[in-house]
Amino acid sequence: MNVVPICLRCRHLQMNRIGKSAWTCAAFPTGIPDSILTMKNDHRKPYPGDHGIRFEQRAEAPTTEV
Repeated sequence: MNVVPICLRCRHLQMNRIGKSAWTCAAFPTGIPDSILTMKNDHRKPYPGDHGIRFEQRAEAPTTEV
């Protein structure tokens, strides 16, 4: 089963290539942790090192699950 990261619907997502990672955001400017990308950790809840920035739905993002 493929997991679609919640990050794709987040207003903080930045598609920048930083080192090995192309997935960065305001909370994780050097790369989003794999445990969030694979949905092992729900980033609507606090995560170490997120600087208090968490998932926020983009206005134009679909509200239904993919």
